[in-house]
Amino acid sequence: FWTSDREHITHCAWMLIRIAHAYKTGQRLDTNSDHFEHNQHYSLFLLRRALEAPGINEIRIRGNVIFGGC
Repeated sequence: FWTSDREHITHCAWMLIRIAHAYKTGQRLDTNSDHFEHNQHYSLFLLRRALEAPGINEIRIRGNVIFGGC
């Protein structure tokens, strides 16, 4: 089927949230959601779209550096 970029972006973001939730709670995932290449697609597709955004190189966001522990 055909869909819009907006729908595709939403799908990829939602799937990453689902995967993170399953990881955090220990819930199982279906075989499609647990497929590495599919997960890689979600991340790389969103990254490519974000890097194409207008004003991507403008410094507008303040960040804090924190270090995680083991």
